[in-house]
Amino acid sequence: MGFDTYYKLEKILKKRGPSSFGKICQYLLELCFRELGFSTRGRAVERPDIIAERCDNKYAIECKYQQGNDLDLTQRDIDGVLDFKSSNFTPVIAFLWMDINANWMFVYADKLKVKKYKKIELKIYEISKLSDEINSRFPKVLEDNFELAINRGAEGIRSKIIL
Repeated sequence: MGFDTYYKLEKILKKRGPSSFGKICQYLLELCFRELGFSTRGRAVERPDIIAERCDNKYAIECKYQQGNDLDLTQRDIDGVLDFKSSNFTPVIAFLWMDINANWMFVYADKLKVKKYKKIELKIYEISKLSDEINSRFPKVLEDNFELAINRGAEGIRSKIIL
């Protein structure tokens, strides 16, 4: 992605606060999946945050955003997606890294354990194709929904998903 994406995300974070920002990013991610031909089901108060399906690709996704290079992963984060493995969903943790090159990283949750990870450590568990696909689409989705996110917050973006 790039600086423009980072700048927009920072503006949303400052305007809406951390809790609302996390929801906004989750909803923007769900819109990305839909634009890429996935059917989705957001789960605003349950885990995982997003269920996404396209052909044989079935993902149960927990979304997180992180500033800096370290991430504390909890058992709750992991368990919320592992429960879907028995239904043939790939359990995934999606990290939005908030730095100058803001980007999404999708990693296999069943390869992770509770600990503090460095960004570089997660690269070996990355689902690169999915990360690349989403990161190619996310800046445009953010651009198209930026004013809505600033002005109406998470509920504004959510209204586009439930149509």
